[in-house]
Formats: sequence, structure tokens, C-alpha cells
Amino acid sequence: MRTLPSRVPTFDRITGNLSVMFFRPNRFETVHGLMDHLKPGGQLVLTFPSLGTFDSLWRRIDQEMTTRGLGTERQRLGEYVAERPSGEEGRAWLDALGLERIEATEWPLEVTTGPGPMFLHHPLLRGGFLDDVYECFEDQRLAEEVMKAVSEDVPSFTPLIAQRCVLSGWKT
Repeated sequence: MRTLPSRVPTFDRITGNLSVMFFRPNRFETVHGLMDHLKPGGQLVLTFPSLGTFDSLWRRIDQEMTTRGLGTERQRLGEYVAERPSGEEGRAWLDALGLERIEATEWPLEVTTGPGPMFLHHPLLRGGFLDDVYECFEDQRLAEEVMKAVSEDVPSFTPLIAQRCVLSGWKT
């Protein structure tokens, strides 16, 4: 999706379910590139976890990093959390692209999990959100230590709320 070739046809509707989150830090540019493949009168629909998603978890991880004196990793985590778009930012993207009948709807989704391996290997967390935390570390053994400590303290950051956003707009 980042660089679709021009030979890809145009479509009446383009949907991206939880795809936009993987195009950081250039999410807007990726969405902009999709417009070349949307027919006039076509609809763009995107869903993504928006600003506020898992804030309690990020605070707990930040606390663990602080306790361990992990300044570089804390900075990386802070940058990751800060660049997550809000629903209003997503709406602004579609507006800037000239779409009409724009809608941006956000709603919370509680993710339930248990401690230890149940948290570390949760299907909605691993392969996405937790992997983003691991990317904050140069030393993956240290990342494992930090995340193991966090995983044993699930009650301190639950309920675990994912803020979901659905964006929709129509090309004129």
C-alpha cells in the first residue's frame, strides 16, 4: 500500500482494516497514495487503533523503563505513543484529500487478558502493539525482561482499552 504501482486498477471502494497503523510514520502519505486507485464516487473506509489506545499499558511500560533507567527506550516508546493519530486527525487527512461526506467514529473496545504468557502471547496484542514495544529496545533480552515484569502486573493496567476509529469518505 505504501507504493502501489500505477498499473493497479481503480476501485469503487477501498477498505483498510487495521492496516494504517503499520505505515508509521508516514500514514497520511500512504492514505494519499490510495486515492489514485479510488474511482470518482468511490468510498475509502479505514479502521485503526487511535490515540488513547492502551494508554494504561503504555504508562505501566514507561514506569518499568523509568525504574530500570532506560532513557533511550522510554524516548522511543514516547515517540511511538505520541504519533498515534486521533479520529480528528484522520478526519483531517480525508478532508485534505478532498473527500466528501467524511465520517470519523471512535469507540472503546476492552481487551481482556490474564498475566504472564496469556498477556505476552495474546492474539490481539502480539504481532502488533507489543511488537512495537520490543522495537524500542536494541537489546531484545532486556525487552523480554521488561515485558515479563509488566506481564506479571496485569491488574495495574487493566481494564485494557483499545480506542478504535473508523474513517469513511467519498471521492468526488
